[in-house]
Amino acid sequence: MNKIFFLIVILGLLLGLGLASCGDDDDASSDGDTDGDTDGDTDGDTDGDTDGDTDGDTDGDTDGDTDGDSDGDSDGDGGARGGDMTVTLDGAFISDCQSIDTSSSYAWGYANMIDMGTGNLDASLSISFSNGGSTPTGPDTYSLVAADEKMETCSICFAIYAGGKTYMPTADSSSITLENYDIADPAGKAFSGNFSVNMREVTIDSEFKTNPVDGGCSAVLTGAWTGTVGSEPPKS
Repeated sequence: MNKIFFLIVILGLLLGLGLASCGDDDDASSDGDTDGDTDGDTDGDTDGDTDGDTDGDTDGDTDGDTDGDSDGDSDGDGGARGGDMTVTLDGAFISDCQSIDTSSSYAWGYANMIDMGTGNLDASLSISFSNGGSTPTGPDTYSLVAADEKMETCSICFAIYAGGKTYMPTADSSSITLENYDIADPAGKAFSGNFSVNMREVTIDSEFKTNPVDGGCSAVLTGAWTGTVGSEPPKS
């Protein structure tokens, strides 16, 4: 009886080992994929699509939207900076020096910093306010000062990048009016105003030293904007 019982136990163990060897060890032979995961695709991640990222959409980036860029929004413009802005530009500068496209505009900010602008890499306007000596503190009209003429010292910073050239203000008779403004905590807040700024061509070196260009183009830039400040863009 003991021998029979012993044989039954041995047979049971052998049968158990045989069944275990037939189980799915996720070697891509039984789950329908060939990449070693269990989502049924072949891209090596587990999100169920074949774009190679892990955000669950099919656009090939990891920002979670489906517009094909990586800026975290769904507008398809590729701009990493948010906000819903409308910018208008006019004045002599556009015709005399450069033309800037205003169809793509933005405003983003975080504590003690707002940056707004328009255009693209070929021709863009950037206006930023940082926590410095002449930084606006609320709705009002502010005159630009000598420090605002240079990238390395400006608190109210105007810069135009167009046609391989750079333009910054001269302080004389240049001013900006803020109708809605909150630098302490700007994200999500209304942001509007207008400006009249004398711009001139400059060079900016690798240390942000700004120098006027002799004989460079100069003209008045006027414009206005309205919209909502977005959140700070993600660091790349």
